[in-house]
Amino acid sequence: MWDYCSASASHLFGDSTGDAIADRILEALVESPHGLSKHQIRRLFHGHVSCDRIDAALEQLMALDAANCHSEPTRGRSSTLWSARAEQEPKENEGFLADLVEFLAEEGAYSAYGAFSAHLFGDL
Repeated sequence: MWDYCSASASHLFGDSTGDAIADRILEALVESPHGLSKHQIRRLFHGHVSCDRIDAALEQLMALDAANCHSEPTRGRSSTLWSARAEQEPKENEGFLADLVEFLAEEGAYSAYGAFSAHLFGDL
């Protein structure tokens, strides 16, 4: 059941962050396997989006673990390249969530909340 819900949400919303600027940047990063510099990212918007707004979108993508940045040495000053994360590393609570989903699946949808509450808190 959980897989169905997750698949439905992905189908409806895709990889959308809810932020059009961040979504456009992420789309470009996915299409650029070698990464993009901030200058290249700014050119995506033809000067119509401020640097501060682009920085905020990049921070959002980093917070969502959708993008990362790294320095590339050059002849002069090093260049910072942004890229989409190929695979996201497991988050700290994913083990707990997987256990929760498995437990709820075993208990069935009808009594899931009550069974999980009893499992967590015992008989109070």
